[in-house]
Amino acid sequence: MATALYINQTQILAVTVGGNARKPRLKGVTTGALAEARTEDGAVVVDRTKHLADQITAFLKANRLGSGHKILLVGPDAMRYRELRLAFSDRRQIDKVIQFQVEGAIPSVPIEDLAVGYSILSSDSSGSRVLVMAADKDYIRKRLDALEMAGVGVDSVDCNLSGTLNLGLLHEELSAEKPATLWLDFAGTTAAVSLLSEGKVLSTRVFVSPYVAGAGGAAPTAEQSKAQLKQLEAQAIGSAQQAPRDEYVLLTGEPERDDTDSGNEPATLPAADTANVGLPKNESVNLGAQQVADRIRKMSREELLKFVGRVAAEARRSLYMMRLEVPVQRLVVSGLGPEGEHLAAALANELQLENYCAIDLMDTVNPVERDGERSVRTPDLGEITFLTGVALKGLGRDFTGVDYRTGDLAAGTLFDYAKTPLAFTATLVFLFAGIMFLVAYTQVQSLERATTDLLVMPNDLQLYFGQAFKNMDKSKLSAKEKQELVYPVIEGEPAAEIRAVAKRLEDHQKKLRGDVVTDHPIPHRADVIVSDIIGALKDGQPSYDFALVKIDVNQDMASVTFFASTSETAEEISKRGGKREDLRMVDALKKLMAAKPEVYDGEPQPASGTAKGVRNGDRVANEMRLNLKLQKVKEPARTPAARPGGSK
Repeated sequence: MATALYINQTQILAVTVGGNARKPRLKGVTTGALAEARTEDGAVVVDRTKHLADQITAFLKANRLGSGHKILLVGPDAMRYRELRLAFSDRRQIDKVIQFQVEGAIPSVPIEDLAVGYSILSSDSSGSRVLVMAADKDYIRKRLDALEMAGVGVDSVDCNLSGTLNLGLLHEELSAEKPATLWLDFAGTTAAVSLLSEGKVLSTRVFVSPYVAGAGGAAPTAEQSKAQLKQLEAQAIGSAQQAPRDEYVLLTGEPERDDTDSGNEPATLPAADTANVGLPKNESVNLGAQQVADRIRKMSREELLKFVGRVAAEARRSLYMMRLEVPVQRLVVSGLGPEGEHLAAALANELQLENYCAIDLMDTVNPVERDGERSVRTPDLGEITFLTGVALKGLGRDFTGVDYRTGDLAAGTLFDYAKTPLAFTATLVFLFAGIMFLVAYTQVQSLERATTDLLVMPNDLQLYFGQAFKNMDKSKLSAKEKQELVYPVIEGEPAAEIRAVAKRLEDHQKKLRGDVVTDHPIPHRADVIVSDIIGALKDGQPSYDFALVKIDVNQDMASVTFFASTSETAEEISKRGGKREDLRMVDALKKLMAAKPEVYDGEPQPASGTAKGVRNGDRVANEMRLNLKLQKVKEPARTPAARPGGSK
C-alpha cells in the first residue's frame, strides 16, 4: 500500500492505493483543512514548520495513514517543464549536461534553486528528446522538513505531470495497441497535451486551462475571483477557511507562459485567440471534473468557441513541434467530466480528427460498479488524478523515473545529523595532534642537530672551555683547583658532558664575582677598566680624525693604542681647550688615574715601539701607545671558611 500526499495553501490531500503495479486499486481519498498559522490570541506563529508538522501529525493520526510508502507530490504551482533535444541518448552523458541545459532553458530562475528531474521520451542514432521537470527546491524542502518533523518518512518526491502520465498510460484507450493519439488531460486549472504512439509518450506540454475565465470571456476581477474562490473551496473541502499567503505557497500568482509551457518555442497563441486568460491569484487548483463541467455548461456559445479554439491552438503547436512521421489518427480527452464527450467532439472537429473519445483516468483504479456507483467514493478534486498516479510509484509503477529526493534533498541519516559536530571535533583533534607533532618533531630535530654538532665537531666546546682559563695564573692553584680547569670528557653521553662543562664554567664565574669564599687575590675587573678608559678618552674631546685601535688589560697593566690628529686647525684647537689632541688625551688619562688611586698607579707612560703616522689627504694622525700601570692586587685575609684548595 502507498499514499501520496499533497500540501497546498489551505489543505492537505492524501490518496491511498493498494494492489500491485499491474492491477492497482484505489483505497481512499482523504482531505483535511490546514488551520491558519496563528495562535489562539491571534498572533502570527513564529515557527511555521512546527505548526505545519503538528497539523500533518494530527491529519495522519486521525485518518490512520501511518503505514505504507509515502510519496510527496509537487504541485503545478512549483513546476516548470521543458522539452530538450540532445545530440546523445546515453543517460550518463545526459546527467553531466542536464544542469547546464536547464540553466539555459529556464534563465529566470537560478539553477541552484531548482531540483531537476528528466525522462527520456524518445531516442535514436541522432540523439534524444528529453522531458525536463524542474521543481522549486525550497518548496520541496519546506514540506520535507515539516513531514520529517512530524515523523513521516518520505520515500520519494514526484510532480503532477509525472503522476498524470503514470496513471493515464494504464487506461486501455491509451494503450500500445491504439494508433497515434493526441491526449488532452484537464486537471483543475492546468491542462496537459501529449502525443502518444505505440504506448510511448513522444511529447508533452503543460498549459493553463482556459475555462477559468469569467462568464464574459475575460479574466475575472479581483472581487469576482474572491467570490469564486470562496464558493469553490466551500464545495471542495466544506469548512476549510482561506489562509493568508504564507511560506508554504511559493507561487500564488498567475503562472507565466514561459514557466508553464514545456516547449522550446514561445507559448504565444494565434492572433485570433490572444485574449489573456488569467488565473486568479488565490484560486486553488482543486477544481474537480464536476466543477469543470459545471463551468463549461455555463459558458456562452462565444466563450465555448474561444475555449475550444485555445485548446486546439495548444494541440496544434505540439503537433507542429513534434512533426510526427505517422499522422495523429485519434483524440482522447480526460478530466472534463460529463461534458467531456461533447467537448471531445468539438475539439476533434476543430483538429479535423474523426476518431475521438472522452475518458476518466480514475476508471483504471476505481472502476464503476454494476449499480453505476464507483467502488470508492471520492471528492470532486482536480488533483486526484495526478495524486493517484504519484501514489502508484509506491507500488512499483514509475513511468518517468523522476525522484527529487536526491542530492541535498535526500533523506538524512543519523550520520548526516551528526556529521557537523563530528567534523568540528575531528578538526580540533587533528589540529591539536598536528601541533603536538610539530613540537615533538622540532624538539627531536634540535636534539639531533646538537648531538651531531658534538659528534662532528667535538673540539668546539673544548676550545671554548679552554679559552675561559687562557690568561689565568695557575701557579698558585691547588691540585684540586687545577683539576677543575681540565675539560671533562664523558664518552657516549654528550648531554652529561655539556652539563659538566656548564657547571664548571658557572662555578668559575661565581669565584670571579666574589660569590665564593677564596684565599686567592681577586683581580681588577677588566670590563670596568675598559669602560673607564673609554670614558676618559671621550672627556678628551676626540676630533674627526681620532681612532681608538686597541685596549689590552692584563694582571698589572692596561695599554691603550689610538691615533691622534696632528693637523687640527687653530680654530679646532681653540674650541677644544687650546691643546692638541695628543695632549688632551694624555691629560684625560692622567685625571682618570688620579681619580682612582686604588686601581691605577702613577701616570700614563709611553709604550716602547715605533709610532706610525696615517695621512688622508691633508689630514694626518699619529699613533700613540700609552701604558696605565695598575695597583698590585693584595692577598685577601685568611678565613676559616672552606677554600677551593681544600685547606681551612
